[in-house]
Amino acid sequence: MPIPTTTPSPSDDEPEAPAGRVVLNSASKIRACYWCDFWDDALRPEFYKKRPVVVVSRDNRLDGPVMVVPLTRKAQGGDKWAYKLSENPNPRKPGIDSWAVCNHVYTVSCARLEQMQGAALRMKQADFDEVVRLMLKAMPNPPPPPLPLPAAAAEVLPVVS
Repeated sequence: MPIPTTTPSPSDDEPEAPAGRVVLNSASKIRACYWCDFWDDALRPEFYKKRPVVVVSRDNRLDGPVMVVPLTRKAQGGDKWAYKLSENPNPRKPGIDSWAVCNHVYTVSCARLEQMQGAALRMKQADFDEVVRLMLKAMPNPPPPPLPLPAAAAEVLPVVS
């Protein structure tokens, strides 16, 4: 069965979400830090309001979704999924500690993103590598693929359909 290449249209009982106005000049880049205008009706422990994020998805488009990890200046001591960055990517607060909360991966519209001081600032590669390592560690590991049967065993075993 072929895989659909377009997003299915919503049903009559599920209205389409409104489109936001994209303010970026180009698609977001992996490792870039932006302001993200999170929703105001978030529930704890969700992130809310405008805050810095780092983009963790690649091959992004201006009209597509973007995966981000939120950043905070609130100390995250004791949170095994938080990583203290070597420097704050927020140019407004360069001397203040900043943390990536790696178990809060969000998929957002590119329209929620805004450049920091008119430029897409990139997180240091070493910091980004740690953010991704913790993000992946917070997710379950898939089981290993099954081992292929030796040719002799495949001939002996009956085919089950």
